[in-house]
Amino acid sequence: MGFDSLWPKIWSAESDAFVVQRVTCKTVFIDAQIQLMKSFVKEDECSWRTFVQRTFIAPIAEFHRRYDTVIVCFDNYQNVPIFKSIEQSKRSSASCAAGASSFHFKAGDTLPSGPYKQSIWVQALQNRTFKSNIISLITSMIAAEYAPPRRATTLVVDFVNSTRIDYHTRGHTRTILEDMKPMGESDVKFMRYVTLFGDMCVDSIDSDVLLIAALYVSRNAYKGNIYVRRYKTRQTPTVAQKRKLDAPESEKRRLEYEIIHVNQLLAVWLARMQNATSLPPPECSVVPHDSTNGDHGLRQTLAAVSTHTVTSSAHFTAMLSFMVLLCGCDYSKKLPRIGVKSLWDNLDVVVPAILECTSYSNNIFSVNTDVSIDGLIATLYARTYTRHVRLNSAGGNAVAGTMQTILAHLHSSTLSEKTKHDLPTLQSLSTTLRNIEWVINYWAIENGDPVCPVDGTHGFELVDNKIVFTRAAV
Repeated sequence: MGFDSLWPKIWSAESDAFVVQRVTCKTVFIDAQIQLMKSFVKEDECSWRTFVQRTFIAPIAEFHRRYDTVIVCFDNYQNVPIFKSIEQSKRSSASCAAGASSFHFKAGDTLPSGPYKQSIWVQALQNRTFKSNIISLITSMIAAEYAPPRRATTLVVDFVNSTRIDYHTRGHTRTILEDMKPMGESDVKFMRYVTLFGDMCVDSIDSDVLLIAALYVSRNAYKGNIYVRRYKTRQTPTVAQKRKLDAPESEKRRLEYEIIHVNQLLAVWLARMQNATSLPPPECSVVPHDSTNGDHGLRQTLAAVSTHTVTSSAHFTAMLSFMVLLCGCDYSKKLPRIGVKSLWDNLDVVVPAILECTSYSNNIFSVNTDVSIDGLIATLYARTYTRHVRLNSAGGNAVAGTMQTILAHLHSSTLSEKTKHDLPTLQSLSTTLRNIEWVINYWAIENGDPVCPVDGTHGFELVDNKIVFTRAAV
Protein backbone atom coordinates (compact mmCIF):
# COMPACT_ATOMS: atom_id res chain seq x y z
CA MET A 1 0.00 0.00 0.00
CA GLY A 2 1.62 3.25 1.08
CA PHE A 3 0.59 6.85 0.52
CA ASP A 4 -1.33 8.52 -2.32
CA SER A 5 0.22 7.62 -5.69
CA LEU A 6 -0.22 11.19 -6.96
CA TRP A 7 2.64 12.43 -4.74
CA PRO A 8 5.44 10.76 -6.77
CA LYS A 9 3.88 12.12 -9.97
CA ILE A 10 3.98 15.65 -8.60
CA TRP A 11 7.58 15.28 -7.44
CA SER A 12 8.57 13.81 -10.80
CA ALA A 13 6.97 16.76 -12.60
CA GLU A 14 8.90 19.09 -10.30
CA SER A 15 12.31 17.63 -11.21
CA ASP A 16 13.85 14.42 -12.48
CA ALA A 17 17.26 15.12 -10.95
CA PHE A 18 16.70 12.42 -8.32
CA VAL A 19 16.17 9.63 -10.88
CA VAL A 20 19.52 7.98 -11.60
CA GLN A 21 20.62 5.28 -14.01
CA ARG A 22 23.12 3.49 -11.78
CA VAL A 23 23.98 3.10 -8.14
CA THR A 24 27.31 3.39 -6.37
CA CYS A 25 26.92 0.95 -3.52
CA LYS A 26 27.65 -2.69 -2.76
CA THR A 27 24.56 -3.59 -0.75
CA VAL A 28 20.96 -4.21 -1.81
CA PHE A 29 18.00 -4.66 0.51
CA ILE A 30 15.11 -6.70 -0.91
CA ASP A 31 11.65 -6.18 0.54
CA ALA A 32 10.78 -9.83 0.03
CA GLN A 33 7.35 -9.38 1.58
CA ILE A 34 6.41 -7.44 -1.53
CA GLN A 35 7.92 -10.20 -3.68
CA LEU A 36 5.73 -12.73 -1.90
CA MET A 37 2.56 -10.68 -2.21
CA LYS A 38 2.99 -10.21 -5.97
CA SER A 39 4.10 -13.82 -6.56
CA PHE A 40 2.21 -16.28 -8.74
CA VAL A 41 2.16 -20.04 -9.31
CA LYS A 42 2.85 -21.51 -12.74
CA GLU A 43 0.56 -24.18 -14.15
CA ASP A 44 3.23 -26.90 -13.99
CA GLU A 45 4.69 -25.78 -10.63
CA CYS A 46 3.97 -28.58 -8.17
CA SER A 47 6.79 -28.35 -5.60
CA TRP A 48 7.80 -25.70 -3.10
CA ARG A 49 11.41 -26.03 -4.23
CA THR A 50 10.70 -24.97 -7.81
CA PHE A 51 8.46 -22.12 -6.61
CA VAL A 52 11.06 -20.80 -4.13
CA GLN A 53 13.86 -21.23 -6.67
CA ARG A 54 12.06 -19.19 -9.31
CA THR A 55 10.47 -16.56 -7.08
CA PHE A 56 13.24 -15.88 -4.57
CA ILE A 57 16.53 -17.71 -5.07
CA ALA A 58 17.00 -16.82 -8.76
CA PRO A 59 16.41 -13.07 -8.15
CA ILE A 60 18.77 -13.14 -5.16
CA ALA A 61 21.46 -14.70 -7.34
CA GLU A 62 20.90 -12.03 -9.99
CA PHE A 63 21.37 -9.29 -7.40
CA HIS A 64 24.49 -11.04 -6.11
CA ARG A 65 26.10 -10.68 -9.51
CA ARG A 66 26.10 -6.90 -8.94
CA TYR A 67 26.13 -6.49 -5.17
CA ASP A 68 28.46 -7.94 -2.55
CA THR A 69 25.74 -8.04 0.11
CA VAL A 70 22.09 -9.00 -0.39
CA ILE A 71 19.63 -8.56 2.49
CA VAL A 72 16.33 -10.44 2.14
CA CYS A 73 13.62 -9.30 4.51
CA PHE A 74 10.08 -10.45 5.38
CA ASP A 75 7.36 -9.25 7.72
CA ASN A 76 7.32 -10.84 11.16
CA TYR A 77 3.64 -10.73 12.03
CA GLN A 78 4.30 -11.28 15.72
CA ASN A 79 5.85 -7.81 15.83
CA VAL A 80 3.85 -5.86 13.25
CA PRO A 81 2.27 -2.91 15.11
CA ILE A 82 -1.22 -3.83 16.28
CA PHE A 83 -2.49 -0.60 14.75
CA LYS A 84 -1.94 -2.16 11.31
CA SER A 85 -4.92 -4.45 11.97
CA ILE A 86 -7.28 -1.66 10.85
CA GLU A 87 -5.78 -1.73 7.36
CA GLN A 88 -5.61 -5.54 7.41
CA SER A 89 -9.32 -5.75 8.24
CA LYS A 90 -10.09 -3.40 5.37
CA ARG A 91 -8.08 -5.53 2.94
CA SER A 92 -9.72 -8.73 4.21
CA SER A 93 -13.17 -7.21 3.76
CA ALA A 94 -12.26 -6.20 0.21
CA SER A 95 -11.02 -9.73 -0.51
CA CYS A 96 -14.22 -11.24 0.86
CA ALA A 97 -16.27 -8.89 -1.27
CA ALA A 98 -14.27 -10.05 -4.29
CA GLY A 99 -15.03 -13.69 -3.49
CA ALA A 100 -11.73 -14.58 -1.79
CA SER A 101 -13.31 -15.88 1.41
CA SER A 102 -13.30 -19.60 0.70
CA PHE A 103 -9.68 -20.21 1.80
CA HIS A 104 -9.16 -21.23 5.42
CA PHE A 105 -5.86 -21.94 7.17
CA LYS A 106 -5.35 -21.82 10.94
CA ALA A 107 -2.52 -22.35 13.41
CA GLY A 108 -1.50 -26.00 13.49
CA ASP A 109 -2.62 -26.75 9.93
CA THR A 110 -0.09 -28.51 7.71
CA LEU A 111 1.17 -26.95 4.50
CA PRO A 112 0.41 -28.85 1.29
CA SER A 113 3.26 -30.63 -0.52
CA GLY A 114 3.43 -27.83 -3.04
CA PRO A 115 1.94 -24.41 -3.79
CA TYR A 116 -1.77 -24.12 -4.46
CA LYS A 117 -3.09 -23.42 -7.91
CA GLN A 118 -3.02 -19.75 -8.82
CA SER A 119 -6.74 -19.18 -8.20
CA ILE A 120 -6.38 -20.41 -4.60
CA TRP A 121 -2.91 -18.87 -4.14
CA VAL A 122 -4.36 -15.37 -4.48
CA GLN A 123 -6.80 -16.13 -1.66
CA ALA A 124 -4.15 -17.84 0.48
CA LEU A 125 -1.97 -14.73 0.46
CA GLN A 126 -4.72 -12.91 2.37
CA ASN A 127 -4.32 -15.32 5.30
CA ARG A 128 -1.63 -14.23 7.79
CA THR A 129 -1.26 -17.66 9.40
CA PHE A 130 -0.65 -19.27 6.02
CA LYS A 131 1.83 -16.55 5.05
CA SER A 132 3.80 -16.98 8.29
CA ASN A 133 4.15 -20.70 7.55
CA ILE A 134 5.13 -20.03 3.97
CA ILE A 135 7.73 -17.39 4.93
CA SER A 136 9.25 -19.81 7.44
CA LEU A 137 9.51 -22.40 4.66
CA ILE A 138 10.96 -19.90 2.17
CA THR A 139 13.60 -18.50 4.54
CA SER A 140 14.65 -22.01 5.63
CA MET A 141 15.09 -23.07 1.99
CA ILE A 142 17.04 -19.93 1.11
CA ALA A 143 19.39 -20.29 4.07
CA ALA A 144 19.95 -24.00 3.42
CA GLU A 145 20.10 -24.21 -0.36
CA TYR A 146 21.17 -20.88 -1.79
CA ALA A 147 24.57 -20.77 -3.50
CA PRO A 148 25.77 -17.38 -4.77
CA PRO A 149 27.07 -17.01 -8.35
CA ARG A 150 30.38 -15.75 -6.93
CA ARG A 151 32.22 -16.04 -3.62
CA ALA A 152 33.32 -13.36 -1.15
CA THR A 153 29.70 -12.28 -0.84
CA THR A 154 27.19 -12.03 2.00
CA LEU A 155 23.53 -12.92 2.38
CA VAL A 156 21.34 -11.75 5.26
CA VAL A 157 17.94 -13.38 5.81
CA ASP A 158 15.71 -11.34 8.14
CA PHE A 159 12.45 -12.83 9.37
CA VAL A 160 11.93 -13.70 13.05
CA ASN A 161 15.64 -13.21 13.61
CA SER A 162 18.45 -12.02 11.38
CA THR A 163 20.91 -14.58 9.96
CA ARG A 164 24.10 -13.52 8.20
CA ILE A 165 25.79 -16.01 5.83
CA ASP A 166 29.25 -15.16 4.50
CA TYR A 167 30.37 -17.17 1.48
CA HIS A 168 34.12 -17.69 1.44
CA THR A 169 36.40 -19.20 -1.17
CA ARG A 170 35.73 -22.52 0.48
CA GLY A 171 32.59 -23.02 2.47
CA HIS A 172 30.57 -20.45 4.37
CA THR A 173 29.97 -19.21 7.91
CA ARG A 174 26.63 -18.50 9.51
CA THR A 175 25.99 -15.95 12.26
CA ILE A 176 22.86 -14.84 14.09
CA LEU A 177 22.98 -11.05 14.37
CA GLU A 178 22.13 -10.78 18.05
CA ASP A 179 21.97 -6.97 18.03
CA MET A 180 19.02 -7.00 15.64
CA LYS A 181 15.89 -6.65 17.78
CA PRO A 182 12.53 -8.10 16.73
CA MET A 183 10.83 -5.90 14.14
CA GLY A 184 7.56 -6.38 12.30
CA GLU A 185 7.21 -4.70 8.93
CA SER A 186 9.91 -5.38 6.38
CA ASP A 187 9.91 -1.86 4.89
CA VAL A 188 11.35 -0.29 8.07
CA LYS A 189 14.08 -2.86 8.62
CA PHE A 190 16.59 -1.59 6.07
CA MET A 191 17.65 1.31 8.32
CA ARG A 192 19.41 -0.89 10.87
CA TYR A 193 21.66 -2.36 8.19
CA VAL A 194 23.08 0.95 6.94
CA THR A 195 25.44 1.24 9.92
CA LEU A 196 26.55 -2.35 9.29
CA PHE A 197 26.98 -2.32 5.51
CA GLY A 198 26.99 1.35 4.46
CA ASP A 199 25.40 2.78 1.31
CA MET A 200 22.41 0.80 0.15
CA CYS A 201 19.83 0.30 -2.59
CA VAL A 202 16.40 -0.57 -1.22
CA ASP A 203 14.42 -2.71 -3.66
CA SER A 204 10.79 -1.99 -2.77
CA ILE A 205 7.73 -0.75 -4.61
CA ASP A 206 6.07 0.32 -1.34
CA SER A 207 5.88 4.11 -1.53
CA ASP A 208 6.32 4.45 2.26
CA VAL A 209 9.98 3.52 1.78
CA LEU A 210 10.65 6.89 0.09
CA LEU A 211 9.58 8.80 3.19
CA ILE A 212 11.21 6.35 5.61
CA ALA A 213 14.51 6.62 3.74
CA ALA A 214 14.32 10.42 3.48
CA LEU A 215 13.64 10.68 7.20
CA TYR A 216 16.60 8.38 7.89
CA VAL A 217 18.97 10.46 5.75
CA SER A 218 17.83 13.71 7.38
CA ARG A 219 17.76 12.40 10.93
CA ASN A 220 21.29 11.01 10.73
CA ALA A 221 22.70 13.71 8.43
CA TYR A 222 23.75 10.75 6.30
CA LYS A 223 26.30 11.85 3.72
CA GLY A 224 26.41 8.56 1.84
CA ASN A 225 24.02 7.25 -0.78
CA ILE A 226 20.62 5.66 -0.21
CA TYR A 227 18.66 4.55 -3.26
CA VAL A 228 15.17 3.13 -3.76
CA ARG A 229 14.38 0.88 -6.71
CA ARG A 230 10.66 1.11 -7.42
CA TYR A 231 8.08 1.08 -10.19
CA LYS A 232 8.63 3.90 -12.63
CA THR A 233 6.44 6.92 -11.99
CA ARG A 234 4.15 7.53 -14.94
CA GLN A 235 2.48 10.83 -15.67
CA THR A 236 -1.09 11.00 -17.03
CA PRO A 237 -0.96 9.09 -20.33
CA THR A 238 -1.38 10.79 -23.69
CA VAL A 239 -3.94 9.59 -26.23
CA ALA A 240 -1.31 7.41 -27.90
CA GLN A 241 -0.28 5.96 -24.56
CA LYS A 242 -3.91 5.23 -23.70
CA ARG A 243 -4.21 3.28 -26.94
CA LYS A 244 -1.14 1.34 -25.90
CA LEU A 245 -2.69 0.58 -22.52
CA ASP A 246 -5.82 -0.68 -24.29
CA ALA A 247 -3.76 -3.00 -26.49
CA PRO A 248 -3.69 -6.79 -25.97
CA GLU A 249 -1.52 -8.01 -23.10
CA SER A 250 1.15 -9.30 -25.48
CA GLU A 251 1.64 -5.80 -26.89
CA LYS A 252 1.92 -3.97 -23.59
CA ARG A 253 5.24 -2.95 -22.19
CA ARG A 254 6.54 -4.81 -19.18
CA LEU A 255 6.55 -2.96 -15.89
CA GLU A 256 9.45 -0.56 -15.77
CA TYR A 257 11.54 0.35 -12.75
CA GLU A 258 13.45 3.46 -11.80
CA ILE A 259 16.09 4.20 -9.20
CA ILE A 260 15.53 7.13 -6.86
CA HIS A 261 18.54 8.75 -5.23
CA VAL A 262 16.97 9.60 -1.87
CA ASN A 263 19.54 12.25 -0.97
CA GLN A 264 18.81 14.13 -4.19
CA LEU A 265 15.05 13.70 -3.80
CA LEU A 266 15.38 15.24 -0.37
CA ALA A 267 17.25 18.21 -1.83
CA VAL A 268 14.44 18.77 -4.37
CA TRP A 269 11.81 18.64 -1.62
CA LEU A 270 13.61 21.12 0.61
CA ALA A 271 14.32 23.51 -2.26
CA ARG A 272 10.66 23.43 -3.32
CA MET A 273 9.44 24.09 0.22
CA GLN A 274 11.86 26.98 0.66
CA ASN A 275 11.03 28.50 -2.74
CA ALA A 276 7.32 28.35 -2.05
CA THR A 277 7.58 30.09 1.29
CA SER A 278 10.77 32.18 1.07
CA LEU A 279 12.01 30.36 4.16
CA PRO A 280 15.78 30.16 4.70
CA PRO A 281 17.54 26.79 4.82
CA PRO A 282 16.85 24.58 7.86
CA GLU A 283 20.29 25.32 9.31
CA CYS A 284 18.84 28.66 10.47
CA SER A 285 17.41 28.29 13.95
CA VAL A 286 14.77 31.01 13.75
CA VAL A 287 12.65 31.85 10.73
CA PRO A 288 10.73 35.17 10.74
CA HIS A 289 7.14 34.96 9.59
CA ASP A 290 5.01 37.76 8.19
CA SER A 291 1.50 36.77 9.22
CA THR A 292 -0.11 39.44 7.06
CA ASN A 293 1.31 38.04 3.84
CA GLY A 294 -0.44 35.55 1.63
CA ASP A 295 -3.51 35.01 -0.50
CA HIS A 296 -6.62 36.52 1.16
CA GLY A 297 -4.55 37.05 4.30
CA LEU A 298 -5.29 33.51 5.43
CA ARG A 299 -1.96 33.33 7.19
CA GLN A 300 -3.54 35.48 9.89
CA THR A 301 -5.39 32.35 10.97
CA LEU A 302 -2.14 30.79 12.13
CA ALA A 303 -0.90 30.92 15.71
CA ALA A 304 -0.19 34.27 17.30
CA VAL A 305 3.57 33.87 17.55
CA SER A 306 5.66 35.70 14.96
CA THR A 307 8.62 33.33 14.67
CA HIS A 308 9.03 29.66 13.81
CA THR A 309 11.76 27.43 15.18
CA VAL A 310 13.35 25.23 12.54
CA THR A 311 15.58 22.77 14.31
CA SER A 312 17.11 20.88 11.38
CA SER A 313 16.56 19.42 7.94
CA ALA A 314 15.10 16.45 9.83
CA HIS A 315 12.29 18.74 10.99
CA PHE A 316 11.65 19.85 7.40
CA THR A 317 11.53 16.24 6.22
CA ALA A 318 9.17 15.31 9.05
CA MET A 319 7.00 18.27 8.05
CA LEU A 320 6.86 17.12 4.44
CA SER A 321 6.03 13.58 5.60
CA PHE A 322 3.27 15.08 7.73
CA MET A 323 1.87 16.86 4.68
CA VAL A 324 2.00 13.69 2.56
CA LEU A 325 0.25 11.63 5.22
CA LEU A 326 -2.58 14.14 5.43
CA CYS A 327 -3.72 12.42 2.23
CA GLY A 328 -3.83 9.02 3.93
CA CYS A 329 -1.66 5.97 4.61
CA ASP A 330 -1.97 2.46 6.06
CA TYR A 331 -2.28 3.89 9.57
CA SER A 332 -4.52 6.90 9.05
CA LYS A 333 -7.44 8.22 7.06
CA LYS A 334 -7.05 11.09 4.62
CA LEU A 335 -8.41 14.57 5.12
CA PRO A 336 -11.84 14.45 3.46
CA ARG A 337 -12.17 16.54 0.32
CA ILE A 338 -8.55 17.74 0.45
CA GLY A 339 -6.35 16.36 -2.32
CA VAL A 340 -2.63 16.06 -3.03
CA LYS A 341 -2.64 18.86 -5.59
CA SER A 342 -4.40 21.23 -3.19
CA LEU A 343 -1.67 20.73 -0.61
CA TRP A 344 1.20 21.06 -3.08
CA ASP A 345 -0.28 24.13 -4.78
CA ASN A 346 -0.73 25.81 -1.40
CA LEU A 347 2.77 25.24 -0.03
CA ASP A 348 3.12 28.95 0.63
CA VAL A 349 0.48 28.58 3.35
CA VAL A 350 0.87 24.89 4.24
CA VAL A 351 4.56 24.96 5.17
CA PRO A 352 4.37 27.96 7.55
CA ALA A 353 1.22 26.48 9.05
CA ILE A 354 2.93 23.16 9.69
CA LEU A 355 5.85 25.02 11.25
CA GLU A 356 3.38 26.68 13.60
CA CYS A 357 1.83 23.42 14.81
CA THR A 358 4.83 21.05 14.94
CA SER A 359 8.12 20.73 16.74
CA TYR A 360 11.10 18.40 16.49
CA SER A 361 13.45 17.58 19.36
CA ASN A 362 15.64 14.57 20.15
CA ASN A 363 14.31 12.84 17.02
CA ILE A 364 10.74 13.15 18.28
CA PHE A 365 8.18 14.82 16.02
CA SER A 366 5.32 16.48 17.89
CA VAL A 367 2.05 17.90 16.60
CA ASN A 368 -0.04 20.43 18.50
CA THR A 369 -3.45 19.18 17.40
CA ASP A 370 -5.39 22.27 18.53
CA VAL A 371 -3.10 24.68 16.68
CA SER A 372 -3.07 22.38 13.66
CA ILE A 373 -6.86 22.14 13.48
CA ASP A 374 -7.54 25.88 13.91
CA GLY A 375 -4.57 26.93 11.78
CA LEU A 376 -3.43 24.51 9.07
CA ILE A 377 -6.66 22.52 8.64
CA ALA A 378 -8.99 25.52 8.91
CA THR A 379 -6.91 27.37 6.32
CA LEU A 380 -6.99 24.41 3.92
CA TYR A 381 -10.76 24.10 4.05
CA ALA A 382 -11.24 27.88 3.84
CA ARG A 383 -9.09 27.97 0.71
CA THR A 384 -10.77 24.93 -0.81
CA TYR A 385 -14.28 26.27 -0.24
CA THR A 386 -13.75 30.01 -0.57
CA ARG A 387 -17.21 30.52 -2.10
CA HIS A 388 -18.93 28.90 0.84
CA VAL A 389 -16.92 30.28 3.77
CA ARG A 390 -17.92 33.75 4.94
CA LEU A 391 -14.72 35.60 5.75
CA ASN A 392 -14.60 38.77 7.80
CA SER A 393 -12.66 41.72 6.47
CA ALA A 394 -10.04 43.33 8.74
CA GLY A 395 -7.46 45.78 7.57
CA GLY A 396 -7.98 44.77 3.95
CA ASN A 397 -7.19 41.12 4.71
CA ALA A 398 -9.72 38.30 4.88
CA VAL A 399 -9.48 36.38 8.14
CA ALA A 400 -10.81 32.84 8.52
CA GLY A 401 -12.11 31.72 11.89
CA THR A 402 -11.53 28.53 13.83
CA MET A 403 -12.21 25.14 12.27
CA GLN A 404 -15.48 24.98 14.16
CA THR A 405 -16.53 28.23 12.49
CA ILE A 406 -15.41 26.98 9.08
CA LEU A 407 -17.43 23.78 9.50
CA ALA A 408 -20.49 25.76 10.59
CA HIS A 409 -20.27 27.87 7.43
CA LEU A 410 -19.87 24.80 5.22
CA HIS A 411 -22.76 22.90 6.78
CA SER A 412 -25.06 25.89 6.31
CA SER A 413 -23.90 26.48 2.74
CA THR A 414 -25.29 25.31 -0.61
CA LEU A 415 -22.85 22.42 -0.83
CA SER A 416 -24.39 19.05 -1.68
CA GLU A 417 -25.51 16.81 1.15
CA LYS A 418 -22.88 14.25 0.07
CA THR A 419 -20.10 16.82 0.44
CA LYS A 420 -21.42 17.94 3.80
CA HIS A 421 -21.59 14.33 4.97
CA ASP A 422 -17.95 13.84 3.95
CA LEU A 423 -16.67 16.83 5.92
CA PRO A 424 -14.54 16.00 8.98
CA THR A 425 -15.42 16.63 12.61
CA LEU A 426 -13.10 18.13 15.19
CA GLN A 427 -12.84 14.68 16.77
CA SER A 428 -11.94 12.92 13.51
CA LEU A 429 -9.32 15.58 12.74
CA SER A 430 -7.74 15.15 16.17
CA THR A 431 -7.60 11.38 15.59
CA THR A 432 -5.99 11.73 12.16
CA LEU A 433 -3.34 14.14 13.44
CA ARG A 434 -2.47 11.83 16.33
CA ASN A 435 -2.27 8.90 13.90
CA ILE A 436 0.17 10.77 11.66
CA GLU A 437 2.33 11.91 14.55
CA TRP A 438 2.63 8.27 15.67
CA VAL A 439 3.52 7.05 12.16
CA ILE A 440 6.36 9.54 11.71
CA ASN A 441 7.84 8.63 15.10
CA TYR A 442 7.38 4.92 14.34
CA TRP A 443 9.43 5.39 11.20
CA ALA A 444 12.23 6.88 13.32
CA ILE A 445 12.76 3.61 15.20
CA GLU A 446 15.74 2.02 13.50
CA ASN A 447 16.03 -1.19 15.50
CA GLY A 448 13.05 -2.34 17.55
CA ASP A 449 9.29 -2.02 17.78
CA PRO A 450 7.12 1.01 18.57
CA VAL A 451 4.94 1.34 21.63
CA CYS A 452 1.28 0.89 20.66
CA PRO A 453 -1.01 2.03 23.50
CA VAL A 454 -4.71 1.48 22.79
CA ASP A 455 -5.98 4.23 25.10
CA GLY A 456 -6.51 6.81 22.37
CA THR A 457 -3.20 8.60 22.95
CA HIS A 458 -2.23 8.13 19.30
CA GLY A 459 -5.75 8.02 17.87
CA PHE A 460 -6.22 4.25 18.24
CA GLU A 461 -8.52 2.41 20.65
CA LEU A 462 -9.49 -1.17 21.46
CA VAL A 463 -13.26 -1.64 21.11
CA ASP A 464 -14.89 -5.08 21.29
CA ASN A 465 -11.41 -6.61 20.99
CA LYS A 466 -10.76 -4.76 17.72
CA ILE A 467 -8.44 -1.82 17.04
CA VAL A 468 -10.37 1.19 15.75
CA PHE A 469 -9.65 4.85 15.16
CA THR A 470 -10.46 6.91 18.24
CA ARG A 471 -13.97 8.25 17.96
CA ALA A 472 -13.76 10.96 20.62
CA ALA A 473 -11.11 13.55 21.39
CA VAL A 474 -8.60 12.54 24.06
